[in-house]
Amino acid sequence: MGRNPAHRRAFFLTAPLTVRAPVAAYCAGGVVCLPDAGGKLHLARGVRVTAPENRAAAGRVRNQLSACVVQAMNVLPENGRVQIRWSVSPDPGDRVRAYVQETPADAPEAVRRYRNQKAIHFLKAAQVGQLRREEVTLWMGQEMERPQPSPDEKKDLALFYDRILREQAAETGKLLTGLEAALAPVGVTFELLDASAVAQEWHRTFNPSAASRRRTPAVPAETAFPLTEVGCSSDLRGLGDRGFMLDGEYCLLLAVSRLCDLTSPETLDHFTTLPIPDFIFTVLLHRLPRQALLNDLETRLKRVQQQLLREQNPQLEVTRTQLAEKIAQVARGAVVPLVMKMIFFLHAATPEELRRQADLLKGAAARINLQLFEANLAATARDLFLLTLPGRLHGAEACFAHYGESKYLAPLLPMPNAFEGFRTKAQALFLGVYLNLIGVRTFVGEGKASTP
Repeated sequence: MGRNPAHRRAFFLTAPLTVRAPVAAYCAGGVVCLPDAGGKLHLARGVRVTAPENRAAAGRVRNQLSACVVQAMNVLPENGRVQIRWSVSPDPGDRVRAYVQETPADAPEAVRRYRNQKAIHFLKAAQVGQLRREEVTLWMGQEMERPQPSPDEKKDLALFYDRILREQAAETGKLLTGLEAALAPVGVTFELLDASAVAQEWHRTFNPSAASRRRTPAVPAETAFPLTEVGCSSDLRGLGDRGFMLDGEYCLLLAVSRLCDLTSPETLDHFTTLPIPDFIFTVLLHRLPRQALLNDLETRLKRVQQQLLREQNPQLEVTRTQLAEKIAQVARGAVVPLVMKMIFFLHAATPEELRRQADLLKGAAARINLQLFEANLAATARDLFLLTLPGRLHGAEACFAHYGESKYLAPLLPMPNAFEGFRTKAQALFLGVYLNLIGVRTFVGEGKASTP
């Protein structure tokens, strides 16, 4: 394939996902490009989600967050898809090391000594796993038929590739603006992931061991590069009916096979507060066309009305009223029809530790009457694992897909709970309630524009 950026760009437009090479993924300008065997190109852009700490917030605040999430679902276009990845892992201490390096050269000796003492304390805590990092990333994208260059673009393919990426950036920007407006009242913000951050996400997914997490992947200088070369440094080895091994870790995938009857803002707390040091769960959302749901509801309403003409029945009267109200809600956008998949990814150095984590997860699911399917077969676990890759929004797999409406599904979408403050150029670091680091600045801005 060579090292020419144009060759790499041409390859990601033509290389499909195959059985032998299960993931053909490329990054171009921070955009994840996934060609498939059906002649389509899937593009996705990721953002890091930050929000105020809400796990211990009052019920009124958490209800407001759920209401804002419902509004955000309305922003999704019909047939639009998003992927939300929630992860918790031991903090590798990179923010602490950056905190030391950012110490001003002219700082007083007492300040330098204090910052070094704090850094040593936090680095020791990170080495023994007493610092946690909780992150949420949101991936948005679009599906394109295999694009073809125009006659002018055939003379310079760089123009063709840049046009595709510009169109994707415009679509993502439009969607992101709507999401920001919907979630701004509860303090949720987004930060676009650049090529380096995308490579880091893929590296963490394919290299779950603690030793690999401490390494930073080297991002090629090319504009477009294959993510599997950057992120995947070990083979996925099947273990028959015991899942698979990846990066020396025993891995297990569990998918939600039946949703709980009721949801509330506290539903996900059963999972996000588990004493598991390192795991990921992924939510895939697909917004269904509204007209298809309206047609189904109207058909059911006509059937009930015909039954009532033949015989008066109080139960059918209630059903007719409910269906009429439901049609009105869908028509005005108060209800958004969606399909959701939720997949958990566990890993551990030993089978015993992996079983302990799985038991904790199953116990949490049982407490909210939610059923999990444990993918013991290596082939099934591998297929579920591929659905959790950062930026993979589209998949032909119909299994473990659950229909739900926006008000019901909103509490099941993971949001960040551990407030991190400023991730860079922090003037002070503090330990949060959930063993997370919080970066603080005394002034924001530069020069005369700085404010306390």
